[in-house]
Amino acid sequence: MCTSGSFMEGDAGDEAIRRRLHERTGKPAISTSQAVVAACRELGLRRVAMLTPYDEDLTRREVAWLGRNDIEVVDFAFRDIPDNLDRGAQTPEESFRHARRLRWREADGVFLSCGNVRYLEIVDLLERHTGKPVVTSVAAMSWLALRSADIADRLQGFGRLLAEH
Repeated sequence: MCTSGSFMEGDAGDEAIRRRLHERTGKPAISTSQAVVAACRELGLRRVAMLTPYDEDLTRREVAWLGRNDIEVVDFAFRDIPDNLDRGAQTPEESFRHARRLRWREADGVFLSCGNVRYLEIVDLLERHTGKPVVTSVAAMSWLALRSADIADRLQGFGRLLAEH
């Protein structure tokens, strides 16, 4: 459930994480990076505006990784919050203020990266504000986990991905 931890070594590193988890548990494993790409594809997002809590270097690595997965980042902002606990302490309101400043009009949708930031609470609000789909790491992981378990429930209040797909 860590976005940056699963994309840092590219798709091969992400696959290695899933393979190790499967080998140790005997159960299928999914990763947040896998879920983010699947969610963007499901929603038809080829161009996104992205917000991260990471530093510039890690954010640029994520931009490059998304590009290798045919998802162009047309604009991004990074919060430069090094400590994971501090990332988790960010309020949804702060995130909304930063996300709405992105150049989202040029994108197919918005991607809010990091499984430790409370983005889920602002997905519907940001979708109404932009008129575009919003993917968060948590929403993508929840969606893929549910669908992988053959649970097709549609969940309201957390964006189009969970409500319509």
